[in-house]
Amino acid sequence: MMSGGKKVALFVGDGMIAHAAVSPLIMKMCAMGIEPILYETGGSRSKKAAIPEFEESKFYETTLLKKTVIPYLNSSEILQDGQSKLYLDLCYSYEQLSSHFSFEKKAVPDVNDQDFVEELLSKPDLVGAISIRNYQIFSSDFIDSIQAKGFLWNLHSGLLPNYKGVFIPYRVLQNGDNTYGWTLHHIEPSIDTGNIIACCSLPITPDEPVLDIYLRMASYGVDLVVDSLSSYLLQGDIQGFKQADIDNSYYSFPTAEDMRGYKRKGIEFISSPKAVLDMYLSKFSISGSVHGQGLMSNLVSAIAEREQLQDSPLSLKILKSRAA
Repeated sequence: MMSGGKKVALFVGDGMIAHAAVSPLIMKMCAMGIEPILYETGGSRSKKAAIPEFEESKFYETTLLKKTVIPYLNSSEILQDGQSKLYLDLCYSYEQLSSHFSFEKKAVPDVNDQDFVEELLSKPDLVGAISIRNYQIFSSDFIDSIQAKGFLWNLHSGLLPNYKGVFIPYRVLQNGDNTYGWTLHHIEPSIDTGNIIACCSLPITPDEPVLDIYLRMASYGVDLVVDSLSSYLLQGDIQGFKQADIDNSYYSFPTAEDMRGYKRKGIEFISSPKAVLDMYLSKFSISGSVHGQGLMSNLVSAIAEREQLQDSPLSLKILKSRAA
């Protein structure tokens, strides 16, 4: 285990968007002398997410990562530079990060389980917790207990207060907005309503794939957290500012008809299977390396199998040419 310094619990999801934020955040926290405690909370448990229209986004954002990329990373030697340091511009699996930096990592089926909460609160030097792409809902008792230790924040992948909820890039594109952003805010019992600590935004275009929009914002979200952690360690509590009350600003899971409507409008989760292949390679490996070639081979096989089931001959042709 890391020794000394303050500890901050991270409650994180299991998809690519979460990894794109959590991996660099952990490296920066460790460089600051802050010890992360990583709690994996899994993906969405909502029945609203269990519809066929979500299969494409689920496969490319989560299934491909969990069943192809993560097993390959964990079975391979960790990528490091000539000084045995991790590459700051690469993402690593949670297992690799935990092993390299020697911090605690565990899966948490229920964040409100009394035994788990007591275990968390008993940890020395715990100053707070941050939720990142975590779909489990904290109870009022949990929130009060963690805030008594210091803070409980959420890195929300949308600009508050106008865009509460989930699948926000779809809503932004549907509404014709040309700006998308993330918000760091305090957690309270009502979802996405706590005081805003900081936010960031970037321009987007109507034809930009949703996954690209998410991933392009990840590093900016990480900077929000790092800057706020630095301020917290220097000055203590960060109050933030109260959100304006906006009616009907919470977006729940899209329906099947919503998803079909997005597609008719040209709002796509990915631009192509090949683009996702290249994205995973650039995020998790080094082009031209033996490690990269191995990862590419596994990715091509997994994507080709999926595209074959989807009867996509053009995608298969492009993938095979990429692997040649």
